[in-house]
Amino acid sequence: PLFSKISGFLAQMLNGAKSIFRLKSPALFLALTASIWGCYGIMTWMSFFCLDGSSGFSLYFAFVLMIMGGIGMTLPAPGGIGPYHAAIKFTVVAFYAAELGTEAMEQLGITLGTIMQASQLVMLIVVGFVAWIYLSFSAPENSADAETLAREENERLNAGLEK
Repeated sequence: PLFSKISGFLAQMLNGAKSIFRLKSPALFLALTASIWGCYGIMTWMSFFCLDGSSGFSLYFAFVLMIMGGIGMTLPAPGGIGPYHAAIKFTVVAFYAAELGTEAMEQLGITLGTIMQASQLVMLIVVGFVAWIYLSFSAPENSADAETLAREENERLNAGLEK
């Protein structure tokens, strides 16, 4: 039973990855995805300059914090509050405690995690509001066709999962 669940999950993941290549422009999708993650990395790196203790952290470390913060966000807590900050704190301590001391790095990690999460929240609110305004004034050209295609795709995927 466990093996079949794991293999089913992996098959769904592979099917999802393959769906990228059924898009009209998979290269554009992949480029935009990389751009989004690049912007998140730069936003994380820029938050380092808010505090004296983290202003020397590298862009590489920004991506490390993004990965560890993402793992922290997967833990069951509302909005990732708590696990996200703990993941950032532990990562900062693991990388820099030997140089600057554990207690100072714990405080820096918690503060940095708070700044990073707040900046992401503000960005999501602003971009979401702009997208809402844009979508409110631009009607899809073939909305009925898009809904039909989405319904058919969902039915096809659900039929594949039932096998």
